[in-house]
Amino acid sequence: MKFLVTICLFLSCNSFFAFSIEDFNSRKVNLSIIDEPKSNELIISFEHYNPKQLSELQSQLSSVTGIKQLGYCEKMHVFYFEFDATIYRSADQAFEAIMLKTKAYQPLMKVGASISMVQNECIK
Repeated sequence: MKFLVTICLFLSCNSFFAFSIEDFNSRKVNLSIIDEPKSNELIISFEHYNPKQLSELQSQLSSVTGIKQLGYCEKMHVFYFEFDATIYRSADQAFEAIMLKTKAYQPLMKVGASISMVQNECIK
């Protein structure tokens, strides 16, 4: 019994053990921010692609579930997509799904680019 009282007294006096409600709530908010996906955009170019193969490539891309092609910039030879966040947790997973269907074209994911950036460059 003395041992149990000693441990309780030690833990109650230890400032690291006790957290205030504000600390807990702020930690909870920060964790929820980390878990949310930032963007569902995906920009991909294909190394072995020529315009004659556009319809064949688009049919293969349309067969990938949870990924919607939003457009294509002919000038830059870049396709841009939106993926379903309930199916794919990240852009990397969505890219892997596209890569499985279009290996022959050697897809490359453009990291750090957004659809608006591609559209602005394509208009120039």
